Amino acid sequence: MSADDRRRVLVSSFQCKAGGASEGYSAYKWVEEIAKYHDVTLLTVDQTPVPEGVELVRPAERFSSANKLLRRLNGEIKLDYYRFDRASKKSMRDRINGFDLVHHVAPIAPRYPNSVGVMGKKFVLGPIGGCQRVPPGFRKDVEAHEETFFKLRLLDRLRLDHDPFLRKTYQSADRIILVGRFMLDVIPQEFHDKCDFMLETGINASEFGMLEKPDSNEGETLNLLYVGRVVPYKGLIYLLRALAALDERERKGIRLSVIGDRGEGAYERECRERVAASGLEPVVQFLGFRKKAEIVAYYQKSDLFVFPSLAETSGNVILEAMAVGCPAMVAACGGPADIVTDASGFLIEPRDPEQFVADMARVIRGLIGRRESLAEKRRESRALIERKFDWSRKGEVMRDWYREVLAAPPAQAPITHTI
Repeated sequence: MSADDRRRVLVSSFQCKAGGASEGYSAYKWVEEIAKYHDVTLLTVDQTPVPEGVELVRPAERFSSANKLLRRLNGEIKLDYYRFDRASKKSMRDRINGFDLVHHVAPIAPRYPNSVGVMGKKFVLGPIGGCQRVPPGFRKDVEAHEETFFKLRLLDRLRLDHDPFLRKTYQSADRIILVGRFMLDVIPQEFHDKCDFMLETGINASEFGMLEKPDSNEGETLNLLYVGRVVPYKGLIYLLRALAALDERERKGIRLSVIGDRGEGAYERECRERVAASGLEPVVQFLGFRKKAEIVAYYQKSDLFVFPSLAETSGNVILEAMAVGCPAMVAACGGPADIVTDASGFLIEPRDPEQFVADMARVIRGLIGRRESLAEKRRESRALIERKFDWSRKGEVMRDWYREVLAAPPAQAPITHTI
């Protein structure tokens, strides 16, 4: 991109943290990619190093309180985002016309209005994701056990239809980026014609070396791996039920490692009790929390990554597993359905618990003693990461979308704010 193509971009990202985790880290990676092609000013509450040339503006601080309940409530619904949004609007009121484009990056949840985007000449919103429910056949099993904070998110769809401030954000956006096609069930249909799709997270494939495994390894133990929080919607109990459906001879040919932390105590106990009651102790090991380097080592020595989550926005652990050439078996819903393909792994349709368990058991049974059948899926998993989910590739796609937005008429005339 020539110097003449560089534009001034205002990135609004409530959380943004180099070396952080989850949304904060993904937001930083977006800033890093956008800054390759444009002059960026970043609005955030976080104190973070930024790429060279990026201007950091912190219009507000994070919320802090000694009250545990208030911290938990704020962590779930980010009440301090609204303070950040109001302060951002005030700090940019006299500068907004100097930016060619505003891009709201985080939070990714669809419930947050963005005032500086509404003020801008051109506005890109997203990637936006979240608010999806587990499939209907699982709601009695799962949602009855979910925490009250999680259930509050179900109100978001009503707000998208009726909250005038939130609707103004979507009306003002020139391009709305959704994390996957499943989000069309959340976003009102009137906005669908300006939606594109891209996962909010990515991966630096070069940081993950693909471990070559011999193509001929019949008869060896099939190593399965689960990484994720041990909470109901992640579906670990259904994987354990699938293993319990195998006969004793089949169980001798498999091992499952469960890596997870920050789960729900009652649900984790239920999972452990399921293992004990089914006689799966020789098959399943619960490893608790593990550091990133240790988890990567488990990806490398595993044959199949199993992630039966039923309401997942993305699934960064899936990307990590695939990057080292570990194919994934996932529920064919939410973000995982937009990551895994039939060529790179296994998509299990989640119609009801019994069918879901039976289909996972069928796949696992078919791989026992036949690990060599995964060789092509290993290669395709890595190749798919490189061509679609590597951060540099995602940055190129976003660069092209910016060009389209900047060349098109605005979604609406910019709003002039007066003090």
